[in-house]
This record gives sequence, structure tokens and C-alpha cells, in this order.
Amino acid sequence: MNKTRKLISLVLVLMLVFSCTTVIPAAAAQTNNAAGVPGPGCGILKFNNTLKWENVFMYAWNEAGDVSAQWPGEQLSPEFTDDDGCEVYYLNIPYGSTGIIINDGWGVQTDDITDFYPAGDGYYLDADRTTVNGNGALVYVPIPLDETFNIIIGDADGNKTINISDVTAVQKYLADNPVPKSFNAFAADANQDNVISIEDATLIQLYLAGIERENNRCNTMKSIKPYSDKKIYSLDFCDLLDWGKVSVIARDKNGNRLPANVVEGSDSESLIQIPSKTASLTIVSEDGTKRTVPCTDSMVLSLGFGMLYVSYDKGNSRYVVNCELYEPTGLIAEFEFVNSLGWDKVVMEEWDEYGNLVKSTEQFG
Repeated sequence: MNKTRKLISLVLVLMLVFSCTTVIPAAAAQTNNAAGVPGPGCGILKFNNTLKWENVFMYAWNEAGDVSAQWPGEQLSPEFTDDDGCEVYYLNIPYGSTGIIINDGWGVQTDDITDFYPAGDGYYLDADRTTVNGNGALVYVPIPLDETFNIIIGDADGNKTINISDVTAVQKYLADNPVPKSFNAFAADANQDNVISIEDATLIQLYLAGIERENNRCNTMKSIKPYSDKKIYSLDFCDLLDWGKVSVIARDKNGNRLPANVVEGSDSESLIQIPSKTASLTIVSEDGTKRTVPCTDSMVLSLGFGMLYVSYDKGNSRYVVNCELYEPTGLIAEFEFVNSLGWDKVVMEEWDEYGNLVKSTEQFG
């Protein structure tokens, strides 16, 4: 796989390579090549590569040590790419395995996986779900594919309590003003009509006053499956302009404000979640002083195989939303450059349609 995952400095990648600590189970470190040792493990697991690792390895072990290949294990090939642009793998668990670790080959890894029969028959990873394992290493928590998380309708600011601050948060959201980082637009939709309006703020106030309304869903629980709800698009976003934690304004074709969230990831990346019926998207800087013009490109809004970023259109003095595709398409040309003059260094620069430098790559020799 030769995907471009991030528009960030190569220095960061090198830092990651040399700073990662590979931690394998203590039992597996004792001896190698213990294939065939009886144990509970066998079967097939599904793995959704939601963090879009360049390479995926599976390491299997039992009490005697390595079950198949030594660390980092067997390199896997994806079976297919789903509608959200996520590569899906099927892991054949070797007979006799006690547990496995999924990793990227460079020390970035999951915690030990010992449950070979999870809900949904597999796992995915979330950038915000990490833990420290028994060896003191920071690892990703394997999340069952059918796991759901609950939100409280009316708890707009995400503090697990419904109070007047939730009303204020909804009003700020509707006025396109900065909202708390824990703001959850799906919970702010008090009547659950998939539109955020002043009625939702009113319904929260009525709930606090003890006045009942038939369409008021405040203080009820709603379960969400983050990677299986096809009504919500999850778009990768790279903060090239250092805008900080951005917020987004999503509207339908009639101009109604829709629920939309920004989930912080690592470094300059985050995840923008918008309903599938979004017709325009505006990205706003953390301090609220800068914002893009509304993006109405249907291909960008339904992007499941690339990354969004903001650039500055000098000619029209405005910020615009752009996208970079992960896979080569008709929009991207491939070519071969032969260094016939023997230059010591070759620099390839990529520019957007507004004359802004997007990427610069150096090759030596």
C-alpha cells in the first residue's frame, strides 16, 4: 500500500519510528516458535483499520512464546475497503493462540486481544481510546465492532448533566459562536428531528422547568455506533494552518443547522462528523476569527477515502475547504522522473488551484 495518510512533516514520522517502544507479552518473550501448543485460540477475527495504518501485522502468542511468526508477526493484506474508506482485514487466529496483538510494524500497537469472539466478530481502533498496559506502554484499546456508546439527550455540553449551560451551548451553536470542547451536537438535538434549532434550546428549558412536551426527548439515552451509522459521515481533517480545535457548521439544502461534531485525534488531525444529508460545510477556527466559505461540493461532503484541509484563496481573499484523496483517481496523475543529470537532490512541490504550496517532497541521490 502506498497511501498518503497525512500532510505532516517527515520529521514527525521519524520521531515516531525512533521513539516507539515495542512491548510484547512477557510470556511470549520467553521462547520462540512454539507453534502447535494447545490453547483456546482459533478462529477468524475482523479488523477495521480505522486509524489507516500503512501496514498491519498480527502477532500471536501463548504461554510458551510465539505461536507463528516472531514480533511484529505476520503482515496482513486487506480483503476490501468499505464505504467509509476503511480497509477491512480478516485475521486467521493460529491454533493454540492465547492472545494476539495487532500492530503497524513500527511499535504502534493494540493492547492484548484475548477475546476471539467479540460483539460484531471483530475490532476497530479510536485515536482517543488508549491505555497503559502491564508493561507500562501506551497502547490502543481494541473496541468491538458492535460496541455502542450512550449520550444523554439534552446534555449539549457533554458534562453528563442537563442544566442551563446546555441551553447556552445550543444558543452559541446556532449563532455560530465557539462552543465548549465537550459539546455534542447529537445530544443537543432535544426533539431528535436531526436538525438543531431554537426549538431544541426551548425544549431543554421546558425540561428544566418540569414542563412536559410530547416531542421532548431530554434525559433519554441514545446509543450510537460510531462506525456503523451510515447516516453520519466521518471525514478526516488535517489542520495545516494551525487553527487549533476547529468547529464546523453543517446545513441541509434548506439552510437548517444540522448536528456536527469534531473529534480530536493526534497531532494536527481530527475527525469531522456530519449527517449524510449535509449540503454545505463551513470550518471555523478555534478562536472564531477565521472561517471558510461554505463548501457545497457533494464529493467532498461524502468523502470516505481522503482528507480535508483548509487553504487560503489569495485571489478572492478567502479560506476554502479542499480535499486530498488517498487513492489515485482521475484527479491525480502518476509519472516517473529519471534523474538523467545526476542532481544530488530533487524537490517535488504540489500546489493547489489557488497557488498555495500544499506539499514539498525531497529525494536525494
